[in-house]
Amino acid sequence: MTIDPRDPRVMEKSSHSIVETGIGHLIDGFTRDWEQEKKLNKTQVSMAEYEYNKRRCIRIETIHTERLPVFTTYRHVVYFDKETRLPVRVESYDWPRPGGPIGGDLLDSFSYFDLQFNVGLTDQVFNK
Repeated sequence: MTIDPRDPRVMEKSSHSIVETGIGHLIDGFTRDWEQEKKLNKTQVSMAEYEYNKRRCIRIETIHTERLPVFTTYRHVVYFDKETRLPVRVESYDWPRPGGPIGGDLLDSFSYFDLQFNVGLTDQVFNK
């Protein structure tokens, strides 16, 4: 079956289409967003070493200090693998609500495990 990645049937279970979940898309998105946030100066940033999936990572947490229309979420947590320097996990949290978690409710998360590079695939593999 062939189906448009943004078809309502696909999107009813996720806030992102499959074309928005790749590592390249994450890197582009965070680069763009963090540059904008730096200019606004309304984001707290903390960094620490962390172990995720038995890999040493740098964990970067950003928290928006003011609810502005440009901020679609309250908080992001991104884990960058120290060896590959690629994002291996991303968590996005909603703005805190009365009676809810202090850090906001988890909206979505993406994780990448056991990444393999240069496995010898040719262009024909990706053509139908």
